[in-house]
Amino acid sequence: MVYAPKKTVCSYNPELEYCKTLQADEPKAPQELPNVVIVIAESFTPGPMMYQNNVVTSNEKIVDGPLYKKNYLPNLNKLSEDALTFASLSASGIPTLYGWLSLMTGEIPYSNSINIVQSMLNDVDDFPSYFHSNNYQTMYVAPCKFKFDGQHNWLFRGRKVVQPQYKALKEMPKWFDNIYQYIPTKEQAEQLGVEQNKMQSWVPDRITAKQFITHFEENSKAGKPTLGVWATVDTHMSFQGYDNDEFYEPVKFGKGRHGNQKMSEQIDRYATVAKYMDKYIGEVVDYLKEKHNNTIFVVVGDHGAREVPQFTDNVIDKLDPLSQKYDNSCNHKQFSNDQLYVTSALITYLGDNPLLRSKFDPLRSKVVKVPTDHHDLIKTVYELVEDQNNKHLASSRNGRNLLELATNLTQNKPLRKHWSLRTTMLHSEVATENTVYRYHTKGPYGEKFEGIYPTCVRPGEKRSKITQKEFDSFSQYHKFYDYIQRGNRQFSYKFRNPDCQYPTVCNFPVNYEAYNRNDALILGASAVGVGMGAGVVFMLIYWVYEIIMNKKKKYSPIQPVQTY
Repeated sequence: MVYAPKKTVCSYNPELEYCKTLQADEPKAPQELPNVVIVIAESFTPGPMMYQNNVVTSNEKIVDGPLYKKNYLPNLNKLSEDALTFASLSASGIPTLYGWLSLMTGEIPYSNSINIVQSMLNDVDDFPSYFHSNNYQTMYVAPCKFKFDGQHNWLFRGRKVVQPQYKALKEMPKWFDNIYQYIPTKEQAEQLGVEQNKMQSWVPDRITAKQFITHFEENSKAGKPTLGVWATVDTHMSFQGYDNDEFYEPVKFGKGRHGNQKMSEQIDRYATVAKYMDKYIGEVVDYLKEKHNNTIFVVVGDHGAREVPQFTDNVIDKLDPLSQKYDNSCNHKQFSNDQLYVTSALITYLGDNPLLRSKFDPLRSKVVKVPTDHHDLIKTVYELVEDQNNKHLASSRNGRNLLELATNLTQNKPLRKHWSLRTTMLHSEVATENTVYRYHTKGPYGEKFEGIYPTCVRPGEKRSKITQKEFDSFSQYHKFYDYIQRGNRQFSYKFRNPDCQYPTVCNFPVNYEAYNRNDALILGASAVGVGMGAGVVFMLIYWVYEIIMNKKKKYSPIQPVQTY
């Protein structure tokens, strides 16, 4: 299931009628490639309470920003003045073991098992090896041990340290040149210029931001453009943060329309850790602008915040009559809230490359409110790099170029037809270019509505039940993804051959056999709720699985270490 420009399609299918008249492109000299920095923000759903009023209340598909409120997220507010932002960008799954993997690889969560284990030797359209194959220096800074949620199955691809049981991982394209995770010693803390953290579990954003800056500078000396990925953690539930108390600035929304006191405190905690994360994103941006401004900069959540109700600011509710369009009761409806998949994202360019500036400048301070997702975002970054490099490769990312999408919205042009899927195994969502369908995976229980974020705007808006025919279509769509992913038929790394461009003729690559773990446990779970419930159940299954397999000594898991 591969998407490609016509000249690539014709390289593999020269017999197609339109290929017979296709003209080969005039060769163009490649331009200087930009750095790419991607911040994977944990559980990042700041809207609508931290979004600008006009963004929340507008019925338009694209509005003028900035997206974020200055008093809650000052650095993202400033950054979004020059960025294209997305109020309704979704992850493909939740929790991290689904959202993170789907962002990294393009795979859609399986309907009844866990990709992060079952797909560990699939050919996937992962962006780390994509950049590595484009001669980028690549690095990743993690806040937790690499083995968390089975991420080591992927981060260790192409590495000599892989144990014999995972020999096939060595044969995979390498993901990152360097991966970092460590709690600083006293000496390391001095080198980073930070006060040591008292906690000895996950590393807080204040420290990993310094680690990112330090190691990005080291990696930049390789004489190549750099891909830098930084995963944050402090906005992880239960929103208590992982740093010393003195580093947090408490944010108080007040009880107001937020309901009971317990719920209000939870919202306050989330706002507090979000503002903390914002501060250190600002430090990274300031560093890049000063030292490495030829950088495409992306912030995106790995999935939604789950337990944070999507209320508006109670002060605005009282002062702005337009905000009464927001129907707070919608937050509590099983199939009508934006808490699971919807996250927030921005993309911008910090430098002065003329070609890149020409793409970003017309879209500065614009907010897209129609459904978009992780795969759109990664596909956009791919194409920005390819335009500079004059090499457009095939991809299995079912995504759209978001700069083109925003341009079409600005010019009131129609959007091309598009489907995207996200799921927690028990609760799923299909989004087209204009409509969102939310439903239970076991039957047509749910509803469909116009996909303008936030979905609780416009009381009296048209909502209708999911029909059996629609549910059957969605189920077949998911089964199709399951089929090609389980059979290792979604992608082949050989499609990244830049020489396969018309008029050169290439043969389709021979796929490897699907990898089936002899010791794999494929366990189902009865319905225990939606969203978070499904995620917790399957995380527990995975942990039990690891314990059982370790006791049986079927394999020895890769032991996480501090840095590579």
